[in-house]
Amino acid sequence: MTEAADVARPFRVLPAVTPENEHFWTGGAQGALRFLRCTNAACRAWVHPPAPVCPVCLGRSLVPEAVSGHATVHSFTVNWQAWYPGFDPPYVVAIVELPEQAGLRLTTNIVGCAPDAVTIGMAVHVRFEAYDSIWLPLFEPSPPAPKTSGGTGAPSVPPHFPKSFGEGTTEARRTRVGERDAVISGVGQSQVGRRIYRDPLDLTVEAALEAIDHAGLTRDDIDGLATYPGNMSMPPGFSGVGISEVHDALRLNLNWYSGGLESPGQLGSVVNAAAAVAAGLANHVLCFRTVWEASAQGDAGRASVTMGGGGSGGGSGGGSGGGFRATGFMQWTLPYAAPSAANWIAMMAQRHFHEFGTTRQQLAQIALNARRNAARNPKAIYTDPMTLEDYLSVRLVSTPLCLYDCDVPADGSTAVIVSRADAAPDLRRPPVRFEAVGTALHGRPSWDQFDDLTTMAVRDAAAMMGAHGPHAVRRRRGRAIRRLQLHHPLLAGSARVLRPRRGRPLPRGRPPHRPRRRDPPQHPRRPALGRTPARLRLPARSLRAALGRSRGTPTGQATRGGHRRRRRRPPRRQPPADPKLTCVPAD
Repeated sequence: MTEAADVARPFRVLPAVTPENEHFWTGGAQGALRFLRCTNAACRAWVHPPAPVCPVCLGRSLVPEAVSGHATVHSFTVNWQAWYPGFDPPYVVAIVELPEQAGLRLTTNIVGCAPDAVTIGMAVHVRFEAYDSIWLPLFEPSPPAPKTSGGTGAPSVPPHFPKSFGEGTTEARRTRVGERDAVISGVGQSQVGRRIYRDPLDLTVEAALEAIDHAGLTRDDIDGLATYPGNMSMPPGFSGVGISEVHDALRLNLNWYSGGLESPGQLGSVVNAAAAVAAGLANHVLCFRTVWEASAQGDAGRASVTMGGGGSGGGSGGGSGGGFRATGFMQWTLPYAAPSAANWIAMMAQRHFHEFGTTRQQLAQIALNARRNAARNPKAIYTDPMTLEDYLSVRLVSTPLCLYDCDVPADGSTAVIVSRADAAPDLRRPPVRFEAVGTALHGRPSWDQFDDLTTMAVRDAAAMMGAHGPHAVRRRRGRAIRRLQLHHPLLAGSARVLRPRRGRPLPRGRPPHRPRRRDPPQHPRRPALGRTPARLRLPARSLRAALGRSRGTPTGQATRGGHRRRRRRPPRRQPPADPKLTCVPAD
């Protein structure tokens, strides 16, 4: 571990040094890469990022200790997007894992070799690059290092793997699904476009009023308000307005409201609203999400709004990034020119490619399907047909992700109304009912420390969703699942499953001219009867035969037609019906 020569260095956004992280960012002055370690002799776990408690034994005594400086590349991406002036692509952003402990990782840059020479499993060792009093740990290729045993003879601590949903808890035995007490009663959307230069509050109000009218409600009916990510100025355009601005603009009388960044995904405001309605805190909640990223960027591109770049006080050219200092989880990614989710998710995709042999041709199907759906949306920005050749020929952003894998900076606002389920008869249109919601996050809430980089937060959310509505996420008797699944895989816990109040898609084989069947009306104080569950549905001929045999034909005697009747198995004991549940076939 030697100090790099002080030659022409690329522009870098530097972290804010605090007493909690000082050991990591300044250890390079002594040529040491340091992490916190538990002093409990029975534990001795390494902890990163720094925390005041050991996650294994919950001990509170942790001290900085140096590691060997050897590591292996756990995943990587070759970045081709120019995020910062003076830090020219291509360059490699990688997650390396240290041999001292399984799961001990950090994000860094791989230097000293060509970008196309980096592979998963490559042996690397640390080198430091000094910026003022901060020493950034970078890694370069090295011969394979011998395995260590933790430095002091203690065995390596296994990672603290999360439990699957319901394991060892009462979660899987939950009987009441509270989200079914809520419905989506109205939707609205403002003008959507690129660089339309309209005030974000103006877009939000347009979407909100359209959603209220769509539900057949009035402004005075709205007693709840929810949004994601709330009022925040950085990065520019990511958030339009917050709760207070909409509350005041519409002069709402609120019984409940919620807005913030830390929620189960970008649909967290809808989940929070459903929980509030089910708890009786509100009757009709207005949920909204507004962005104006295209107008915020203008003609200057993404670099103008990248955190730590030209839009946030960063300098240009070599050296440190001006007066801006990265804090929070961004301090572990911005110094390595990885400011975008495109970089972070690209490393997850790269690991998936490595373990399962996934190809870009397979990944392309997501973008191709999204473009086909966009062609049916009159407000979509890009509607021209896209072929596989178009996808494979477009420029790369961060391998293996290309331009068509990334979101489009746009301006617009979307709003939905979440209402009480027993208010459905008073609504203008049949509402959309919640079948199940998943919000679980059992892994570490980190882009580079997640236990399995081939999966994402939606893994745990989907498991929870299945536990709440198992009939909503599986196929029965070959019939298609009648569900609309909404999720945002980039953030934690973001799977939702909804079902329409009336109507259903046509099952396989049904003639297109045949009318759709309707659900029976519901009494506000009684559980809905629904249709007969698929597992109990019998053809009329079989039903008549079963009734005929039950009228006194002894078991084992011949019936009409000469067939001997088989002994029937006793029926399975069914759990008591939950009045909150509705038996609906998964058509």
